[in-house]
Amino acid sequence: MNITIGLLGVFFLAFVSFSSRVPNEARMAAAPVLMALVTTSFLVVSSVLALLGKRGWDRLMLAAALVHYGGVFAQNAYLLVQAQELIVPTQKIVANVVRSGIEIAINMWAVLSAKTRVFFRGATAAP
Repeated sequence: MNITIGLLGVFFLAFVSFSSRVPNEARMAAAPVLMALVTTSFLVVSSVLALLGKRGWDRLMLAAALVHYGGVFAQNAYLLVQAQELIVPTQKIVANVVRSGIEIAINMWAVLSAKTRVFFRGATAAP
């Protein structure tokens, strides 16, 4: 999940940054693009290394997921609070908040559950 969503995020950032189809008003500034690129790339790299059984990368994967999905959660929660004052459809924003919360929960379960701790310990003990 982290790898797929992370790669989709990188491709989305590239599309928004370089596509002529995106109007200039919808383009993001360089700093947010760089921050999103760093967090998304770290999510992908840490997930791959954790699945390959590299020692300690399971915790780094969890940290990357908390930063990445937590940022999405916070942005959407903020938009939801702001939307109360405006007349905008909030169903997609609520769906994004719920989805980000589920993604955080899945990552916490995947790293902290007893079965996966055994997997990560066993995978790191192998040569």
